[in-house]
Amino acid sequence: MIDRELRITADLARIALSRQEHERFAQEVQSMLTYLDSMTAAEAALEDTAAGAADPNPANPTHYGPVQPLRRASGLRPDHPVVAARSADLVEAAEETEDRFIAVPNVL
Repeated sequence: MIDRELRITADLARIALSRQEHERFAQEVQSMLTYLDSMTAAEAALEDTAAGAADPNPANPTHYGPVQPLRRASGLRPDHPVVAARSADLVEAAEETEDRFIAVPNVL
């Protein structure tokens, strides 16, 4: 299944893969899928533990205490309303105008 999907993806991306590249990428994709499966299983185990289910491996806890969602600080600045310049003021400040538009030099 991975071979077929890899061929379709390469065709859609218009990438020509040699047989060696195809085999290497198929192995890498399989490795990623295996890793994602293990992450999904670990997440399900955490959810079961948080829900009160018995820990399948009590000698190796994955966390201590109740599971808390991660809180991330926002990297965005807060929004503040700003009074924008009126278009008439911008046109008046321009060096060259045509009718009610700002004239700029042609670039092509």
